[in-house]
Amino acid sequence: MVRKLNESDNLIVMEFLKEEAEFNHYLISDIEEFGYDGGFQEVYGGFNNNKLNGILLKCFGFIMVYANNEFDVKAMTKIIESFGNFYMLVGKEEVVSKFEETGLPLEAPQKNYYSILRSINPKFKVNSNIVVKKVTVDDVDRIVELRDKIKEFKGGSKNFKEMLLKDFETKTARGYYAEIDGNMISYAQTSIENSFSAMIVNVMTEEKYRGYGYASACLNILCKELLKEGKTLCLYYENLKAGKIYKEIGFEEVGTWSMYKKIKDK
Repeated sequence: MVRKLNESDNLIVMEFLKEEAEFNHYLISDIEEFGYDGGFQEVYGGFNNNKLNGILLKCFGFIMVYANNEFDVKAMTKIIESFGNFYMLVGKEEVVSKFEETGLPLEAPQKNYYSILRSINPKFKVNSNIVVKKVTVDDVDRIVELRDKIKEFKGGSKNFKEMLLKDFETKTARGYYAEIDGNMISYAQTSIENSFSAMIVNVMTEEKYRGYGYASACLNILCKELLKEGKTLCLYYENLKAGKIYKEIGFEEVGTWSMYKKIKDK
């Protein structure tokens, strides 16, 4: 059975999601921030013998699913179909891959390595000569300017600046950067921080400055600050060179995060 959830279900929902809290970072953050029926967000639960075994969250056109091995894929599929239109289905590979045979109009998935950090590798070293500064809302235009120079971010969200401003204004994000001659050349930030975890995103360095440890220096300060607050850090990536840096810091790979775009016009 699948039904729409509400605030009275919050205790069992959080207990269920915290079984794999790092994988459920976005789900927990969105529920903490927007609740169970924020107009643009809906949350559904799958039950077996009155025990919660799956969560489906729709936020605008994005759908996130987390479940254990016994969830009712057909029932969840009917909920997704009832939405009419959606943009993307995301989640832990072992869970969302089960929707491939349901008839939902899904493109081939983009798969990313999913990693977490609970403590920094004591052998991890950074260049102590690199000066790292904390960003403020006033730095948003500089971050956008740096991002526009980097080919890996081409074709990304057109609303990046607006999203960044919102994150900083609501204090659900923070970031650090390095600069040369007043120009920002490297940057790393969190996004959608919740009460006990944070997602690392937008790790970037201008191409001609790569290999000198600037990104590592930004990440080092950012991660230390969050770990000191008792938060676990999460990130996903597909760039193996970036993955090497993350592993040197102490990030451990725990699985795969899959993203399925909806086939257009279907």
